[in-house]
Amino acid sequence: MAITRHLAQFILAEHRNKPITGNVLLLGRQMVFLKPDEAQALVERSGIPIRPGAKIEFDKSAHGSERGFISDASFFSLFTDADVQASDVSDYEGADIIFDLSNQPPPQMLARYDFIYNGSVLDNVFDPAACLRNVSRMLKPHGVVMHYEGAAHSDPAYLKFIPDWFFDYYAINNFADFQGYLCTYDNVHTSSWAVFEWSPFVEVTWPMRIPREAMVVAIAEKAPTATVEMNPIQGVYRARHEGYVEPFQKYEKSKRRNAIRLVVGSSGERPEAPRSNEPPVIAENSKINSPLKARLLALGRTSSLKSLVPQWIKKIILRYLVSTQSRMAPSPLSRADASPVSLAPGHTYLGTVG
Repeated sequence: MAITRHLAQFILAEHRNKPITGNVLLLGRQMVFLKPDEAQALVERSGIPIRPGAKIEFDKSAHGSERGFISDASFFSLFTDADVQASDVSDYEGADIIFDLSNQPPPQMLARYDFIYNGSVLDNVFDPAACLRNVSRMLKPHGVVMHYEGAAHSDPAYLKFIPDWFFDYYAINNFADFQGYLCTYDNVHTSSWAVFEWSPFVEVTWPMRIPREAMVVAIAEKAPTATVEMNPIQGVYRARHEGYVEPFQKYEKSKRRNAIRLVVGSSGERPEAPRSNEPPVIAENSKINSPLKARLLALGRTSSLKSLVPQWIKKIILRYLVSTQSRMAPSPLSRADASPVSLAPGHTYLGTVG
């Protein structure tokens, strides 16, 4: 479980947007890949003053102590007086609370936490959906969870994730906010990360090509009226988008989205690997209105990582849409029963972190 310098920037951006206070739960003891002076410098560069009561402690784990890293609780103490605890399925790494996240959390942990950090747990459990529900149960109303999970990498894990999986769950369960990002890099620790803001409803674009290594960062805030038990239906199989469009429109206007954009900024050209062989984007500000075009789009829609339709079929669809582009009537995405409107969820390059 990890907090790299890149993820530390996401955490600090969240703290600036909505101060992390109260009770914090770390899913697993986290290795913070920063030495104490590096962590302090990063906090200060983020415009956050070092808290007077901060405690500088070193990571006592076998790998962390060898490299002089700051401990996870000590990192948080630099900018918040929150009570930070770690949970795990065993005490191997010195967790404070021992329980299996796949099972119902202990009663005293329900609706207890203001901030929960998942530094790549879900890809190592057999039932990640059950774990996701239990994390939601442990959040207080207005509590925030931050996930960091593998999308494409060579490390051993049961599963890989895409932003869609997180968005669909939080949207259908009426969470107050969700922001998703796909991050690509050459080396997870030494390289800067290229950050792509993810969106589930966009214009017609070609599926994003990603390099060998990529991670998902997802941030969600629980509404007082949020549920945890609703199961989403993947976008490509939905007859209608009722229950998904309205949350998306709300999430688009979130202050959290702007806070992350300020941290990432626009730093240079978009990396070459994710954009290779991209065809032209069709009518950036237009929507598909015709039922025939909507059906074609539904046929061709893909996730960010997996194609459901052969490339040659997509090319035919794309040529057809280009040929009729001038006749496309704008149709704002305002109806909850709108048909699928894109060949792929969108990825907007924001810049780099780290």
